[in-house]
Amino acid sequence: PAQKRVYAIDAVGLHMSGFALFMRTRLASLDDIALWLPLDTLSGTTTPDFSKNGYTGTITDGASTPGQISTALAFNGATSKVNCGAAPKTNFTTEDFTICLFVYFNNLAGIQVLFSKGVHASYGYYFDMRNGNNLYVSTDRAGINTNDTFGIGLVANTWTFLAVRKLGTAVSVFK
Repeated sequence: PAQKRVYAIDAVGLHMSGFALFMRTRLASLDDIALWLPLDTLSGTTTPDFSKNGYTGTITDGASTPGQISTALAFNGATSKVNCGAAPKTNFTTEDFTICLFVYFNNLAGIQVLFSKGVHASYGYYFDMRNGNNLYVSTDRAGINTNDTFGIGLVANTWTFLAVRKLGTAVSVFK
């Protein structure tokens, strides 16, 4: 009972559900989480990383807006981004990784970058939405490219959860 009371007070103080508080405390304790930006704790133009690594995301041209679970950022489609700087633990080379995010598109035209890290054809990874229903994923390691396109049936004006996983040389998308 005493533990439940503290839990409830913490959840109310942070304006989050019990599940969200559990996730925040549990995920923040895991060694394998390289970067976690829930975007519901913004401070001006920065957002804290809730992983053990403590990076900071610097927001450019992103406005706070209601999200799928809590708060999200609305991007303008041109200059908006969250920059986490070097964030060494996110410099994947041969390691496997999974990147998860909720997305909401006002329109599905053109190319809209969802996530990128590194330099194309050198090192890094990125994925973007291309012309409505295609998710393009590229991972580069020392000039060795892996490019995949997935037809995933995105819908405008609807929240969608996406996870991109690189496991060995295979890339998978989960929606």
